[in-house]
Amino acid sequence: MIGLLYVGAISLLLYKLRVIEDLVGNISSIVTSILMFFAAVCFYGSINSNESRFDCIVPKYFPTHVEYNVRSSCYHSTLYIIPEHSTSRSIYNERGVLNFKSINYYSDLLMLACVGAFLCLILRALWKLALCGSPVKLESYLKELEKVVASPLDQRKKGIAQLCDRVMDGTETRQLPISFLRSSVFSVPRPGIVFHDILKKTLYVCNFAAQLLVSYAVFDHGLGPAWPVKYLSNLVNGVDNNEVFPTTAFCEYNIFSLPNMRSRRVLQCELPLNRLAKHALILHWFWMSFFGAIAVFDLLGAIVSRFNNKRLLENILYLNKAMDRDDQITKILVNRFKKTIPQEFIFVLNYMNNTNILVARESAYYLYEKWLATQSDDERMYHMAPASQHHHQPITLKSVHIVGMNNMRMQQQVQSRFPTATITLRSK
Repeated sequence: MIGLLYVGAISLLLYKLRVIEDLVGNISSIVTSILMFFAAVCFYGSINSNESRFDCIVPKYFPTHVEYNVRSSCYHSTLYIIPEHSTSRSIYNERGVLNFKSINYYSDLLMLACVGAFLCLILRALWKLALCGSPVKLESYLKELEKVVASPLDQRKKGIAQLCDRVMDGTETRQLPISFLRSSVFSVPRPGIVFHDILKKTLYVCNFAAQLLVSYAVFDHGLGPAWPVKYLSNLVNGVDNNEVFPTTAFCEYNIFSLPNMRSRRVLQCELPLNRLAKHALILHWFWMSFFGAIAVFDLLGAIVSRFNNKRLLENILYLNKAMDRDDQITKILVNRFKKTIPQEFIFVLNYMNNTNILVARESAYYLYEKWLATQSDDERMYHMAPASQHHHQPITLKSVHIVGMNNMRMQQQVQSRFPTATITLRSK
């Protein structure tokens, strides 16, 4: 009953922590919850242990009646008969005497699970500290994006405009003052969602690395951090794995050799829970290694993409039918437009691209048209004209100097082509 209450309390705690906020180490916390459940069961079983939990290992030279009595003493456990000339160092030492080891992995597994859960809680605390006082929530953008995608066509443009203006505003994505430090004279600027995304991926890597280091510190057999790889290699090649992962224990049993007489024999035995813990730990190691490698590549990809992410904006923008990739004026305007777009919008645009390419295309083109409306009249009129009318390279002129005081014809041509330019006449 106590064990069931312990399991329920731990499971409820981890479930509540996971529901409150989807934070760092979500996958790792699930694995840790499973390990803690298993550790609690092992801990509860160790309190109420009896001799039936042991599997006896009996040397072959034992008499038959002793073997029978040992089998009866172990109740219905598996009986291992070891050959007399066995060379396994886990059974015999160099002098041919039984070599006993006292190893109970269920208690170590309990410690590993508790430490792993504690590491997850520490990383969650760091993540919440990084978001302290921050109004930015990437999940809110994604939820709003889902509403935009599901909305009718006549409402989609309005939703896209609101979402783009919200991201471009910058109050939620770039300057984020810490709430408890905010005052009229002191404010600490905070980075936006791009920094928080990289921080989250970094905490993922730290979580998986810490879990592996704790596992290695608890189960260090002198074989290095990659001992499960050697264990599986020995298993495939048929090599004894007792040296890699010893599961034997030191046991004493009452041996009835004569009626009403008994003696105590010391035998080497194996805990079934140790075998189960061994498989759980190997699964834990490969699980953490696999997702740790994914987290590392994800972090490196996020860092590298920050230096070349504006190409994504360009590619999505050219998906619009109104954009001509081969037009020189369009290329120049797009290059100027990319310089005005912050990293936060491109970060959200990447999520849009993964969710719905149509919404991403319309969002990019909406901002492009909004930016183009702020440019000079000659640039906007030249760009909106058909591509067949573009006979010359794009030129933006703010002032024109004409040599010749009486060159009125040239002055009229320049004035008609560039109406916003300031014309100055020079004698030389």
